[in-house]
Amino acid sequence: MDTKSDELSSTDSSTESMAKSLKKYTEILVSTKERYKNLYDNAPDLCRAVNTEGIVIDCNKSYAEHLGYSREEIIGRSIFETIAEESLDAMRESFEIWKQTGHVFNREIWFKRKDGATFPTLLSATSLVDENGNMISNTIIRDMSEIHTIRKEKDEQSKKQRDLTKQLKKANEELKTITKETANLAIELENANQELKRKDKLKDEFISIASHELRSPIQPILGFATLAKSGKLDQQQAWEGVIRHARRLQRIANDILDVSRIESDELTYTFEKVRINTVITDIVNSEKTNLINGVVIETKLDKDIDIEADKYRITQVLTNVIGNAVKFTKEGRIKVESHIHEETNRLEIKVSDTAGGIPMDVLPHLFGKFVTRSIGSEVLHGTGLGLFISKAIVTAHKGRIEADNNNEGGATFTIILPVKHKN
Repeated sequence: MDTKSDELSSTDSSTESMAKSLKKYTEILVSTKERYKNLYDNAPDLCRAVNTEGIVIDCNKSYAEHLGYSREEIIGRSIFETIAEESLDAMRESFEIWKQTGHVFNREIWFKRKDGATFPTLLSATSLVDENGNMISNTIIRDMSEIHTIRKEKDEQSKKQRDLTKQLKKANEELKTITKETANLAIELENANQELKRKDKLKDEFISIASHELRSPIQPILGFATLAKSGKLDQQQAWEGVIRHARRLQRIANDILDVSRIESDELTYTFEKVRINTVITDIVNSEKTNLINGVVIETKLDKDIDIEADKYRITQVLTNVIGNAVKFTKEGRIKVESHIHEETNRLEIKVSDTAGGIPMDVLPHLFGKFVTRSIGSEVLHGTGLGLFISKAIVTAHKGRIEADNNNEGGATFTIILPVKHKN
């Protein structure tokens, strides 16, 4: 009898422990879901989810505000109620294409607000499957009002230029000068239009990559939760998996925020005296746990000195560069070296690996946004923002960062920083 009581007590204790673990895991999952929902709700583009009957089942804040409705008014309505009359046929055609193929891209559709005003958009949609197995449309709509206005203004300007050209044929030498100025204006307008297209393309690429990378860690988290709930995976393993992917999600979000601050010139720095060898050694020791068996990491550091730098940001740069070397090196060694150039009062840090080098077509663009290094045909995941952020940080320190292929079959990154920061 006592043995059965002990077994029941042990079972109750185990059940209680599992319940606590599940509760913690659920809280993490809810927090992750809320972060993703916050990104969705506060996206500048208009986002909505639609079922196969054309009924809106969800939308973000921007979608409701652009149309002049509340979310409660929008959800449950037919998508065709908010389409301008001149775009109804195009919208019906796009909707049928989506139902047949599962996607549509960059369809020009005019929407109608609650007050009757209309505005142009570019509409793209892909397919998702809800918990009941029903196909739903994940739609992203970009308001093209500003671009439409610019195009209209450009058309009007072009017409004025044609009229002016007719007059210039009858004019004197003074009017020839006006012709030249007008031609220069046309070139400037074309250059401005091309720059606008380039920035719009970068924005599309950024949204696409960021959306993919933010979604990628969520699926494994859900997978670990499902396996743990069904008992097919040990709770400790599930917990470790959740933490690993949650940290990846955090790194991605931080990279995206840093890029936003860099491009708006809002990334701030706090300069202080930093013991640089201590920073390097701490990062190397931390990264040793990620080395593949057989790969070694060596350090050859000059005398330890204090430099004036933002410790957090310089640590971010070195962690990125050394971490990349560890990630890509499958065999051989990694060397981390430093050298003080007293004649120029500068510190040089080199990180070399034997990871196969950087493709020549990638090397000129390596420090741009969305550029990722590869090993042969293998491309490791990432937003391709780390080196872009690193270059911005090093530049803000009045230094420079460079990369090239070395003679050992790998790549070498060189970071040069002033010992003393000058505003």
